[in-house]
Amino acid sequence: MRLAVFLLLPVLLQAAAGARPPPWRRQTSASTAPHVERWEGFVLHLAATLRAHHHLSGTHFVCRAASRCASSAVFRRLGRLMTVPHTMHVGDALPPSWSSTPGKLFILVGLNCNAIANVTADYLDVVVLVSSRSAEVRVGRAAAAFETCWRANLLNVLAVMHRGGVTAGGGLQVFTYEPYHPGQCHDLRPRPAAVWSPGTPRRPDALGLQPKDRQLGGCPIRVVTVDARPYIELHPANTTSRFLLVGTYSQLMYTMAEYLNFTPVFSPPSDGKMYGNPVGYPEFGGLLGDVFWNRSDLGLVFSGADLQLNYHERPSTAQVACTTWCLPTGFAERSLWRSLVGEFTPDSWACVLAAYAVGVVTYRCLLRHKSFQDTWLTALQGMLSAIDPVPKDWPARAFMFCWSFYGLVLATLYVAEMHGINTAETDDTVFHSLSELAASKLPLYAATDYLRTYKKAQWDTASETRIMRRVRPFHFVDARPLYARLFAKRDMGLLMDRNACVAYANMFTPPRQAPVFHVVRGYCLAVSASYNFVVRRGSPLYRRLTKTTALLDEGGLTQFWMDVKVWPCHTEPAPPGLAVTTNVTCAPQARDFWTKSEPAMTLKQLHPFLRLLAIGLTAAAAVFVVEHVFFWGDKW
Repeated sequence: MRLAVFLLLPVLLQAAAGARPPPWRRQTSASTAPHVERWEGFVLHLAATLRAHHHLSGTHFVCRAASRCASSAVFRRLGRLMTVPHTMHVGDALPPSWSSTPGKLFILVGLNCNAIANVTADYLDVVVLVSSRSAEVRVGRAAAAFETCWRANLLNVLAVMHRGGVTAGGGLQVFTYEPYHPGQCHDLRPRPAAVWSPGTPRRPDALGLQPKDRQLGGCPIRVVTVDARPYIELHPANTTSRFLLVGTYSQLMYTMAEYLNFTPVFSPPSDGKMYGNPVGYPEFGGLLGDVFWNRSDLGLVFSGADLQLNYHERPSTAQVACTTWCLPTGFAERSLWRSLVGEFTPDSWACVLAAYAVGVVTYRCLLRHKSFQDTWLTALQGMLSAIDPVPKDWPARAFMFCWSFYGLVLATLYVAEMHGINTAETDDTVFHSLSELAASKLPLYAATDYLRTYKKAQWDTASETRIMRRVRPFHFVDARPLYARLFAKRDMGLLMDRNACVAYANMFTPPRQAPVFHVVRGYCLAVSASYNFVVRRGSPLYRRLTKTTALLDEGGLTQFWMDVKVWPCHTEPAPPGLAVTTNVTCAPQARDFWTKSEPAMTLKQLHPFLRLLAIGLTAAAAVFVVEHVFFWGDKW
């Protein structure tokens, strides 16, 4: 009897005090527990999971009507089981005076993320979109709701069905963003993330929450369709100018727009693809159709008319090892011959042949004697058709020998030197391991946002420690000194995330070409070529860039130069209220001219070819002097 009383005493005391039984003795049957719908159970489960991971500061329901919101049983459970506050707001949007803290859980019933547009977004916030539509309707028509969330920089967004969401297995289907695949961010179609049931383990990935970051996960720039607006977009901020409000590089764009006094202009891509098709460069509808990167962490946003020059029209310093469109990874001008003749292209061969032709014509025009005419004809026949290759008269022999010798020597030098340039000068900045990168003297820069992410890893090797000690961090808001260094230094490395590297690779590198980035054990090293800024004529960027470049050129810090090409585009006044002064639109024939025809070379681009022409003329003059000196008495 005493033993029975001793065993029943805790139960009797607990019943008398009115306390709840311990968790292992609680009744969980349907007769005692308040009934909740399946999607409400998912919300409760998600809230408990976030709370267990210390990522929850409050649960907030936003509904159009109180009758269509969550049941009272959900709020009773939240008040009884959770230690964080919960609220319910009835209306289409939260008021501007709504206070917010990081780590919020929003449940939007029948609404999209525009309902929380007045709330400051945080990377720990989680949004659950509750809809009464079926799964097919949500996948087909509700991508716009996800787009509103992505525009608001909300990274963790889930969608469940109010009704009709029960699958054959007895679970609730959960949808989230389409996962990121390099070059395949075509739209924001929701994809099934998880099938939730009351027995789902309490971990975020089981609930459909994948770890996302604004730059390390998810599509950094998402394009829904051709007619929809992308992730980076422009909103009218006031009546005088436009500003870049959201996006991966929004802070940098603010800084550069303020410093360079320009307004980025966007237009939808022609093919709906994020990074575009490099085969059709430059008219590929690439990164929003309008973004031109210079392979560093500094990205400038131009309009479509800003892309003017193709590969062979770029500065010779940017043409190291490429005969087709690509961007080299190293610049090391060790060859003296390169500084003399510039880059060796098919145009250079044409100039060599033109030099020989000019020499022959001048030789023919200056010497009117009949015997010298016969000498020229005989030599020309011997060189071109091998008819009578060894003339009988000595002047013809000397003429042919000199021209053949000079031609062979020059051609051999051209081929040998250019082969050395093309094979040796791109080895300086190709790293295959962290130890090679740590042993190099390449200056490394990284944005503080990226650097903060890198430092979360464990530095378990001496090479990683040395690399991170060498990295010079910079803030996007302090991009002005980095902007000067980009022009002043030829080689500099920037540590970026892999998504940015993939963007550069898909943007600039055709298939089966050398990549412009290197991924070494999770790091992404992009070697910056600071010569590839090309702006359109009349662009607000042009005057600032040319002024800065001229100062750097005068100081001998860079060989960068800028060229202007006038395209047959129609210029019209911009709409009132914008910072830009003109809008440039190109007709279809102008775009065809852009992609199919080779524009005329400018004088500065002819400098290396004029050197080649001078070399050929010098050789012709030498032959002329040799024949006059040694064979003067035979012919005169």
